[in-house]
Amino acid sequence: MALLFAYDPYFGKPCFLKKHSYQNSWKRETSCTHIRAFDKVRLFYYCCRCGCTPSASRPRISAVVFQLYTWKCPNNNCKKDIVETNDQFEDKNLQENGRSILKRIILAFLLCLLTASFHKSVTYANPFRQSRSFVHSRKINQKSTAPSVWSWRYSQLLKAVKQGQVMRVMFSADQSQLIAITKDGARYKLRALPPHTSNLIEYLAKHKVDVVILPRYKESGLVYFLKGLLFPIPFVLLLYFLQKSLLGSSLAPFDLQRSNARVSLRVYVGVTFQDVAGYDNVKVELQEVVEFVRNPETFSQVGAKVPRGVILEGPPGTGKTLLARAVAGEAGVAFFSIAGSEFVEMFVGVGASRVRDLFAQAKRNAPCVIFIDEIDAVGRQRGAGIAGGNDEREQTLNQLLTEMDGFDENKGIIVLAATNRSDILDRALLRAGRFDRRIVIDLPDMNTRTAILKVHARGKALDSFVQLENIARRTPGFSGASLQNLMNEAAILAARRDHQRIMEEDLEDALDRILLGPEKKQFTFNDYYKRLVSYHEAGHALVGALSPNYDQVLKISIVPRGSAGGLTFFSPIDESRVETGLYSRQYLESQLAVGLGGRIAEEIVFGEDQVTTGAANDFQHVTHIARQMVTKFGMSSILGPIYVDQSSGNHPFLGREFALRNNVYLSGETKLCIDQEVTRLVEQAYRRARKVIENNRRLLDKLANMLIEQETVSSEELQLLLSEDEVFLMDYEELAQDPKEISDLQNDIWQKYNFIQPILENISMHSKIDNAEK
Repeated sequence: MALLFAYDPYFGKPCFLKKHSYQNSWKRETSCTHIRAFDKVRLFYYCCRCGCTPSASRPRISAVVFQLYTWKCPNNNCKKDIVETNDQFEDKNLQENGRSILKRIILAFLLCLLTASFHKSVTYANPFRQSRSFVHSRKINQKSTAPSVWSWRYSQLLKAVKQGQVMRVMFSADQSQLIAITKDGARYKLRALPPHTSNLIEYLAKHKVDVVILPRYKESGLVYFLKGLLFPIPFVLLLYFLQKSLLGSSLAPFDLQRSNARVSLRVYVGVTFQDVAGYDNVKVELQEVVEFVRNPETFSQVGAKVPRGVILEGPPGTGKTLLARAVAGEAGVAFFSIAGSEFVEMFVGVGASRVRDLFAQAKRNAPCVIFIDEIDAVGRQRGAGIAGGNDEREQTLNQLLTEMDGFDENKGIIVLAATNRSDILDRALLRAGRFDRRIVIDLPDMNTRTAILKVHARGKALDSFVQLENIARRTPGFSGASLQNLMNEAAILAARRDHQRIMEEDLEDALDRILLGPEKKQFTFNDYYKRLVSYHEAGHALVGALSPNYDQVLKISIVPRGSAGGLTFFSPIDESRVETGLYSRQYLESQLAVGLGGRIAEEIVFGEDQVTTGAANDFQHVTHIARQMVTKFGMSSILGPIYVDQSSGNHPFLGREFALRNNVYLSGETKLCIDQEVTRLVEQAYRRARKVIENNRRLLDKLANMLIEQETVSSEELQLLLSEDEVFLMDYEELAQDPKEISDLQNDIWQKYNFIQPILENISMHSKIDNAEK
């Protein structure tokens, strides 16, 4: 950063022009009103980093060429050279100057044409044009001495000639008009003549009328030349405005091959690692990248090589771009940012040329960091096109591979990329030497979600009773962007309800709104369907509450939202299960039973003939889990612990998704076995869930009636309901044979809802456990 001054010749003192940066032209920000475009001024600088100034003053130069000079700070400890502009902004200024010059040329040409249109320099006088001016003059000024011109019909002309009143008749060159002059000096014009005027001329000669045929009107050479150029002007202007408005400056002929990377040569970007909540392990990895850029000598002394590239992969909204901005803020070097979709345009060869231009700019500003967002747009696996011909995207990818690790070495350049689809990236792009490090950014855990909520709660009026830890516990699987949206939706709801602060109910309603959609206040169930939905949701909740090692029921609601008439919310007891993605077979079987609980409750209460289509999504979810248990997780007793690959394994000539659809490696017997195992798992879960609901019919009725009255039942109310009545748990003998294991499964249910021990004395499962131990 440098301050640019100029010597003001009017006041005799330095005049501040601008706080100089690389992204702006000094002409736009100048505060000196006394320096014109071509004034001779004297320049000098003041370095904002070290406070030094050049020893010798700059010679007098024109103000127009300010941006063509550079200045190097004389302080050896100052790490950065102060460069007024780079090539990209010079070309931009030249383009703007060229456009202004073109506008001036067009304006001058139009003025010349307008002047020539009023030019009256003619070879011969044209009485027909003069006659129009005489008529106009007579209408404006009655005192004009110009002769008046009147109109005649053809019959009136013949009659006047016959009577001897006409002295002279003047024909136009094409004999389409004439002017008759009478003996008293009056003029009469006839604009329409018969096709053949030879008879009229003979008639005039017979009556001794002077006939004059005027020569053709001739314009001056200048006017004739300008009129010849008038025809292409509208087309030129049309093309110019089309290029400016529709195509834009980015598609100009000289800008097609230039990179659209946003260059930030400032030291401070505004975001550091302190602004990123959580992700401590990711920040440690990226901090090493920052140290590589800042002090490469530290690593080169021990023989370590600086990594060429780092790729950030993870689900959408996890903060990959935010971490890249934090790297730019921490490194303090030049930072180039570009999206993967900005390389490829409609013309062939533009993508590869832009890659070359991007790395050429990076070499001039090394050490630097290049950030490519959504690199999967340009780094997709090659050979997956339908046409099979020359692909522009593949040319761009090949050029990127060459620039990152080709014949020429790029010292001091680190490429940072972000993607949420690393599985489709080309293998050559992910090999060592190009992207040496792959940093996985997973969805935040509970502690990270709490920290993110606290960050997004800054500047918002939160009620003192709001516990962000409870909100974080209810949002497993939420990304940082989703949590930011949650806090924003809660603030909007609080303002809509005229709350002075964001209440906990605002956060809960905002969470329900994000998960299910807005509440349908205008839609109301009748008594029958309200009772049906209540029993359906009560069946899900009851089976989930009495299933071992399953999630805790958080809330039950029959308020219609989005496409759902009701929903039962579950909260994981063990957060590590969600983080690691490790689910036991017992948990998956319980999930199958919970998904079938709604349909089973409808069958038991209303009969099999009165069941509805409300369980369609439940069946889809249950079938998907059961098929994964058989084909991926090795939980089938018939197929055994194997993984059934349903892909064809062919080269994705028509696309990877097309290739994965053909299960050519599966025989008919294997497919039949898979279907039978899926059906067996679903039927087994159906029997268990039905047994739980039948044994706890009284609890089902109480919970359904509570939903009909309140429409929403919380976890505490469900816990109180289960502790007040006799509870028959799931038949554990089908899940485990060891008595100790059966006892542990039952204790899990007790601890999940904090049952009181004396109330559980009447549970019949105690007798089963005692008999099993004997």
